Amino acid sequence: MKKLLSLLAVTSLTLTSCIDHETNLYKGDDSKAIKQNAENVLGQIVRQDWSSINQGSVKIIANAPLNNIVKVQILTESPFGNPNARVLNEAEIVNGRYVTLKYDAPNVYDRLIAACVNDKGIYYVQSFGLQDAEVDFGEVAESRRARAAEYTYPAASSIVLGEPVKSFNALRAEATLNSETHQIMVNDGTNDFYYMNLYDASWANDRLWSPQAKTDGDWKITENGIYKEIKETVDMTTVKAICDAYLQKLGGLHPTNGRSNNWELIAEGNDHFIINNNYLISDGTPLIVTPVQMGTSEGNNNNIYYYYFDPAKTVGMTSEQEANYIKALPKFKAMKGLANKSNFFRDKAYLLPYYGNGTLENGATASAGLAIPKGYKIGFLNRKGYAGKTEQDCTSGCTYGDGRLNVEVNHLHGHYLSAIDTKLAATIRKNDPNAKDDLRYGKTTNGMQFDSPRIAVFSANDRTYLCFEDGSDCNFCDMILEVSQGAKTIDESPAPEASLYTMCFEDRLASADYDMNDIVLQASRINETTIRLSLVASGADDLLQLEIPGYDEAMLASKEVHELFNVTPGSTFINTKTGQDSFEPISEDFEVAADLSIEDFLKTIKLNNLTTGKTITVPTTAGEPPYAIIVPLNFAYPLETVCIKDAYSKFTEWVQTNDQTIYWYLDINTEKVYPNNE
Repeated sequence: MKKLLSLLAVTSLTLTSCIDHETNLYKGDDSKAIKQNAENVLGQIVRQDWSSINQGSVKIIANAPLNNIVKVQILTESPFGNPNARVLNEAEIVNGRYVTLKYDAPNVYDRLIAACVNDKGIYYVQSFGLQDAEVDFGEVAESRRARAAEYTYPAASSIVLGEPVKSFNALRAEATLNSETHQIMVNDGTNDFYYMNLYDASWANDRLWSPQAKTDGDWKITENGIYKEIKETVDMTTVKAICDAYLQKLGGLHPTNGRSNNWELIAEGNDHFIINNNYLISDGTPLIVTPVQMGTSEGNNNNIYYYYFDPAKTVGMTSEQEANYIKALPKFKAMKGLANKSNFFRDKAYLLPYYGNGTLENGATASAGLAIPKGYKIGFLNRKGYAGKTEQDCTSGCTYGDGRLNVEVNHLHGHYLSAIDTKLAATIRKNDPNAKDDLRYGKTTNGMQFDSPRIAVFSANDRTYLCFEDGSDCNFCDMILEVSQGAKTIDESPAPEASLYTMCFEDRLASADYDMNDIVLQASRINETTIRLSLVASGADDLLQLEIPGYDEAMLASKEVHELFNVTPGSTFINTKTGQDSFEPISEDFEVAADLSIEDFLKTIKLNNLTTGKTITVPTTAGEPPYAIIVPLNFAYPLETVCIKDAYSKFTEWVQTNDQTIYWYLDINTEKVYPNNE
């Protein structure tokens, strides 16, 4: 059960069950004292519905394009690269069959994720709305097959290269070599910026190639890429769900100006980096990439290039030797970026042809078949300039998915250096005699290293995605390209955990302090017919015992709560105070009907106060105080004697209004809650 408790602190909680009342107490003369005490602590209670859970059901057809499907799931979010995804329900199943699953969804979600999972743990997901009655993966799979089948390609002889241009790194190499100080002054249109001499002769022959403009059938051959319009209407909600979850834009562990710092997780934390250093591996078919989002405001200044090489050529090389080999490879135009297209779209498919491995000259054509040979590595770079500047005048540099090629650019004052970890950037300030105080040195805590990648690769739904960081905020959300064909997918196996629901009780009504930890239960659905219930904490001195109707013989209902933990009532608090010994939760599985929701199961649970002789149950009358609440996911309940309104500043606002959209649990004071076991 410890693993169940290791879920991250809530990203989407909701107060669900409601107030409890003590049987035969709330109705008598004591009811005034009970209500007065609640209002003294929480204010006027006007909420009519305490529940923030959306109950529903959906039919899932196990017909995703996966072999050996063994189960289907309903999840809160896409599981790819996303530790916040939680399983709401699941069922064992085989290809082609279907099942209707019940779910309890935190009401922060208006869409959920259906997933098919095969015997190797590979996921294929589809987004669906709470109003949807059915999820049919076959429709998406058929659309994908139709799109792939319609590819006809331009003749290789139609794709003719023009004169190459020198890359930024080549220009820099020349300038630093010829400069007396071996330094260059560059200008972004407003300010002059200096950077240190990091001249590397290996860059001297770096050249960028683009095709000459021509039309061949549906394909437009331009200096900014070879593309055709995608004609069919494509539902992008699933792609959006995958990318938004994988590439979190805001917050995160080490946010930069409020934006997520994703470089470690995205650029260096997945199998594409670990195995292939963010290189694609050709599958021997023509390479097709499709932009799906370009949210950067500077997208018009971006120019994306690709290159390829036979990995056999670098066998036996050191890392430095391989990097120098790659620097001299020809780089080919893939496409020009777009600006401010934050909505997900799919309107053009770009062809990235193979030009052979020989010496290139002006007028060279693409190789017959157009496909990069199977097993070749394929890398990408983004050459960024400024409005009104030609590519030859580019002053911002070329950034790569292979971080070894970013060392020079990552030292650039005035732009990229601000993404570098503050401690590293300080060494540049110290050693650079031309440094100015107003230069934007590294400002990022837990920022990039000088050899960090600025293009990352991840896979989901049998597709690979390229995500670009074109500036300094480290969230890698500036441009996203889908690799629709031509590269192998490295399948990662997500392992989302079951969604938790936390139920918190107060044990005395007229004197409740609302620290909501006198009894804390957690529940999760293990499968269609099994709910796991755990007794997590008790901050009460009274003798308490759970009553679970229909399960009289259950372990959790058989003994007084303190006795279950083998402690004497009044001698210690159980998992409600820091600095004390912690107790392992006591867990038990309950067989339930497949159509019984977790919320409804928890609402049946009663708390018998053996000291006062009263029984606390969920309310049947609107407006009763919140003596028991049910919060989806791994809710961090308040510390002993800390009122919930002090741990969650929006709680009283939620209590005093009928607004169902106030997510009070997001304003957590982490110093006033018992730490979740992670």
